Amino acid sequence: MLLLLAPLVAADAGAQTPTRARITRATPVMERPRGDSVVLGRVAAGTVLEAGQQAGRWIEVKTAPGTPGVSWARGWVAETAVEFLDPRPGSRVERGGDVMIRAFGQFGGSLFTAQDSFEAILESPFGTVIGGGAQVVFRRGLFLQAGIERFEETGHRVIASGSQLFRTAIPNAVTITPIQVTVGYRQPTRNRLAGYAGGGLGWHVLEEDAPTLTSGSVREGHIGYHVGGGLELRVAPFIWLAGEVQWAGVPDGLGDTGIGAVFEETDLGGTTFRFKIIVGR
Repeated sequence: MLLLLAPLVAADAGAQTPTRARITRATPVMERPRGDSVVLGRVAAGTVLEAGQQAGRWIEVKTAPGTPGVSWARGWVAETAVEFLDPRPGSRVERGGDVMIRAFGQFGGSLFTAQDSFEAILESPFGTVIGGGAQVVFRRGLFLQAGIERFEETGHRVIASGSQLFRTAIPNAVTITPIQVTVGYRQPTRNRLAGYAGGGLGWHVLEEDAPTLTSGSVREGHIGYHVGGGLELRVAPFIWLAGEVQWAGVPDGLGDTGIGAVFEETDLGGTTFRFKIIVGR
């Protein structure tokens, strides 16, 4: 008799009563357990749903087929908007969706540290930059980023004689190409706004091209370092806009000769203000 009852007992033990959860405030339902995921819809306060697994600060919720006014069957809501009506059994934590792989384009302007040197040749210590790169954001906010940027402007060749400078009519093209790797922290948040900060190293290539140069052009690379931060705004499920500021130092980037030596300016770095468009998931 016991042998006959055993399968029934086992089957009954394996069947679990669904865990009910009440929504405590009107909240959006996301496709994935992430604040930047697709919004499936909204659920009103007081709605009772079936609760599933938990992923970080997100709770999986399910609706019965044919529920009036609901076009989704499964989604994720913030843990702070859920009140459990039944004891919860052990739930598996889902790790998928925590890592974001994104690409970005950027443009802005740089105010160079060697202001007098750049103003002497280009008539301004400020110039526009444009670039792009890729970024991986890991769970809990750590990110790794690689980017390349380019500044290009044509001024005039300047000749130094003692403490005096003479501007000529000879064109002098100046190009700076920083290739930078950044490690930082991005604020993990459910909101549309997310702040971030980081720092790293870069390889800054300086090129000068003028008819009076013996070889036609000069090209040198220098190691630099940088720190910076900014703020992202999510405007669509997989699109962000960001504004950031970065300071970079490139010691001895201008060398011991040339206009930089006249002004005792050797740092090729500066402060850069950028606007970024980020796309990814």
